[in-house]
Amino acid sequence: MSAAQRAEFDQLKTDIDDFVLGEREVYWLCQTKQSQSKFSNAVLERKLKARSTLRRASMLSGLVNEL
Repeated sequence: MSAAQRAEFDQLKTDIDDFVLGEREVYWLCQTKQSQSKFSNAVLERKLKARSTLRRASMLSGLVNEL
């Protein structure tokens, strides 16, 4: 991510939503139900000007268990 893209996440942080940025991944901590958050994959793609995919931690755990 560019410096400008990383700066966009500072503007997205709220009392409900927090983000940790990795090299190529973004970790999103939602303090409530996702439906109550204003953040979504569409918001992420608009801010980054790039395609993206969201995955829940439970789905990732399921994949690990399958391996």
